[in-house]
Amino acid sequence: MNRKALIVIPFAGGNRYSLYHTFKLLEKEYDVIHIELPGRGKRFKEPLLRDIHMMASDIFNQIEKVIDTYPTYSIYGHSLGGLLTYLVSHLIIKNEKRQPTHLYISGKNAPSISLSGKVKIHLLPRDKFMQRLFELGGMPSAILVNTNLIEFYEPILRADLQANENYSYSINKRLNIPMTILYGNKENISASSVSLWVKEGSNSVDIIRLTGNHFFIFKHKNNIVKIIRKTFK
Repeated sequence: MNRKALIVIPFAGGNRYSLYHTFKLLEKEYDVIHIELPGRGKRFKEPLLRDIHMMASDIFNQIEKVIDTYPTYSIYGHSLGGLLTYLVSHLIIKNEKRQPTHLYISGKNAPSISLSGKVKIHLLPRDKFMQRLFELGGMPSAILVNTNLIEFYEPILRADLQANENYSYSINKRLNIPMTILYGNKENISASSVSLWVKEGSNSVDIIRLTGNHFFIFKHKNNIVKIIRKTFK
């Protein structure tokens, strides 16, 4: 197996197709492997996970064969997927598996940034919950007026956000893996909170600021593809 693998972890409420078109341009060069968490897609009948460490373990189990098969692989995660990228990388090291050659994390504060004291979105009543998601920029307005779509997506979103918002940071040994951190200039993430990612890595940590809200990745998919081509060794 001479091909490289890019493992892609979606954002809260996402599934294996959420970032498919973003990385389709890379399919000729890499095997792009999109992660599917329980409670959606082909795993629709499985119970949703509400604990971030259970999610990370689930992903590790999914990619263990990839790690053993491909000579080179990297991991990309957006938002919740960014935190999971970080936690899964530590699981890989803990289980003495071959490390990824690069980590790509977008739309996510450094894990050391505490969410305590902030409003927990997953506990909001439906109207405020959906409005808050819409304000992030990734929620199509059609969902807000479609009861059937709300009934479908709401449990998945609440479970994912609960896992993210209840995460408690603990200091880990720095990852000796090159990291590229991307964030949007109009999302609710400060430059200072993103800069703390440098404390999580002992290798190079590049921070890139792009234009757009929390879902700037859809606007900049060509830029992201170029970054990956340049850095995925």
